[in-house]
Amino acid sequence: MIDKEKYSFKPYTEKYKYYFKQEKYNLERVLKINCPIEHIGSTAIPGLGGKGIVDVMLVAPKTKTGLLDTRLRKNKYDFREASGNSGRLFYQRDYKYKNGVRRVHLHLMDEENQNWRDNIAFRDYLRNNPEDSAEYGRIKREGAKLCAGDKGIYKQYKHAFIQKILKKINHEI
Repeated sequence: MIDKEKYSFKPYTEKYKYYFKQEKYNLERVLKINCPIEHIGSTAIPGLGGKGIVDVMLVAPKTKTGLLDTRLRKNKYDFREASGNSGRLFYQRDYKYKNGVRRVHLHLMDEENQNWRDNIAFRDYLRNNPEDSAEYGRIKREGAKLCAGDKGIYKQYKHAFIQKILKKINHEI
């Protein structure tokens, strides 16, 4: 899918922390279930920058994902069939904000899915390793320019760096 606006690079802002807290509150109210709600992606890493989309990960027991899916859809979270990752339900929600739109991506995974652990480990690693975070920011800026709005190209451009960091993390554990 080609979306040139979505794949533009935006500088980090402290407002992302506030947006996440607001979204977490909304989700707790809507879902009425106690499960981890994590801020992931570039907006969760101070100073990084990226597409400016607040990524939220919700981790639940497999037996609860159907119930959560129903509640999310009833509360205007748009389910996206082609989410790119197996074992993940993916939703998008847009909020009108000042003169534009603030977008939230919600990733619902069951607690047995290793992908949620990788997301948290990657986020925490970059938060604690500013040199690698800066390199990732450079890669994301270049990827946004080169991809011309193509999601596949953007993801592929970042893939080697992400795998390098995950391998580094797994060796450190």
